[in-house]
Amino acid sequence: MCNRRSYPKQVIFAVLVIDICSFAVRCSTTARYCPGPVTIARGNTVLCRIVAGPEDRIAATSLQNHLHKKFNVAVDIFDPCDLGHSRHVSEIVLGTSDTNAYAARIAAKHEIDIDLTELTADGYVLHTLRDGGRDIVLAAGGGKPGAFYTIGELKNYYLRRNSDNVVVLPAKVKEVPKFKYRWLWTWDNRMDWGGEPGGRGVGDANRRYRKEAGSFLADYKACIDFMSENGLNGLVIWGFIRDSHGGIAASQQLARYAEQRGVRVLPGVGTSGYGGYVYEGEHLYNAHSWVKDHPELKAVGTHRHADGPCPSKAANQQWLADGAQWLFENFEIGGINLEMGDKLVCECDDCKKARQAIDSNEPDFYKDMAICQGPLIRAIKALAPDAWVSYATYTGFTTEMATESPKFVDMIASDAICQWTLTKMTRKNSWPPDTRPPAAHNIGYVHWASKSSNDENEFFLERIRVAAGLLEKCGMEGLVIYGELSDARPNMKLNYLALREYSFHPHLSRDEFTKKRLAGLYGDKLTEELWQVIKLIGLSNARQADAKSKQAVAIAKSAVACAPDYARENWQHLIEHLESFR
Repeated sequence: MCNRRSYPKQVIFAVLVIDICSFAVRCSTTARYCPGPVTIARGNTVLCRIVAGPEDRIAATSLQNHLHKKFNVAVDIFDPCDLGHSRHVSEIVLGTSDTNAYAARIAAKHEIDIDLTELTADGYVLHTLRDGGRDIVLAAGGGKPGAFYTIGELKNYYLRRNSDNVVVLPAKVKEVPKFKYRWLWTWDNRMDWGGEPGGRGVGDANRRYRKEAGSFLADYKACIDFMSENGLNGLVIWGFIRDSHGGIAASQQLARYAEQRGVRVLPGVGTSGYGGYVYEGEHLYNAHSWVKDHPELKAVGTHRHADGPCPSKAANQQWLADGAQWLFENFEIGGINLEMGDKLVCECDDCKKARQAIDSNEPDFYKDMAICQGPLIRAIKALAPDAWVSYATYTGFTTEMATESPKFVDMIASDAICQWTLTKMTRKNSWPPDTRPPAAHNIGYVHWASKSSNDENEFFLERIRVAAGLLEKCGMEGLVIYGELSDARPNMKLNYLALREYSFHPHLSRDEFTKKRLAGLYGDKLTEELWQVIKLIGLSNARQADAKSKQAVAIAKSAVACAPDYARENWQHLIEHLESFR
């Protein structure tokens, strides 16, 4: 039998007090990060307010509108400098350390780092906290893009209706992207994001814009709204300036709209083909107008873009530099996406002489590209040092390039972004092992998910995952896919989601991606059914098989019948998508 010692009652009481206090400290430390759901509204009673500074007002309004539309809850927005006494028992605190001092104080108090150097501009946190007697949802970014991304995270994965209540599920999220560049690539005349329907634009030599003029802004604003809350930061727009969709004024409005939401508009500019800076219209910086007035500066040869400016003429190079200055001074753009005109080679004497001076066996179109775009990129970076300037090679990279780097790499500024076309490399599994592309900054571009490539109904989740892993392994900094089709298409929403998630976490496995993202959209017990559907219809030849299509619809209909409330709408959209092309 153990000997028991007796203690005075005062000692026992003191020990109990110490134990209770230490337990309370432990609980409060844990609870400040992971309390239960934060209640936004109980029945018809709103219990929450949004706290956001003037610079975060657009993101706050997006959340406010979502709460009203989705849950019929009217939540007010308060300025952090004018909080005063509040009847609210919960808060959604939105912003950055620079834009919302209240968010900075909350983060510091709870030891959550929202500093720009920690998160980068694109990183963000989403934490549910207990602060005194109030529940707080801290939705903070390192910069403007991150502040929008955290609102998307909140809207898509954590806001739920729980019986008669609207709540935010417990959250402890920190996201910092691995890839700096996460872009969508578009032609204006193929956009299908909400403007009235138009032609495919494929095979049209003039790439005419067949929609109503207002569709340009409607399509692109909807696309930007999606990108701003889903981690995508660069929007390449070919046909950026056209008379037929509003000309300069419409493009200025669009660029301003994107800048306010943390998305960089990157106009597509053809230095020989594709119209120059103004794709359509009589203008000094329209390439066709320029060579019409200066026929001696026209490219020579049989190439389909040989009716544009010659790459080597000094007058053309000055025209391009002046045009870049005009573009950056008049539009709130974040960079530029340059193309030479689908491997243009000019056969004039000046270009032949310029190519001969380059001691290299690389293709002539590489040389013409460097002769023309090298000086232009240096001029752009001089007037806009922070601009993202990318140039298209139209090719993949090879093992040989690791041994002998092409001369064009040295002729083009090292802070430019070299865009490699990786479609064939990924499809044919011909990725060069242990090879890094030769430029200092590299991104990959793939022809996936577009009407132009006849795969607009495809799911590219697995191919994006594989591509992201390959890009990370060889030190590339981003991935670009088509962005012409709306997220209203379930396959496109998932394609864009995969681009976002694997750009943030290229090493993520399929199972991890499924648990982290797909479960929150389709129900954690129904993800296997979703992958069955994707497998059945994921390839064009399988999609054409009526039996497989019927089987996919049957699986989706079975899933929607037992899906949780938050997932039912997504399953219904998937069924409509499947039935639309049967």
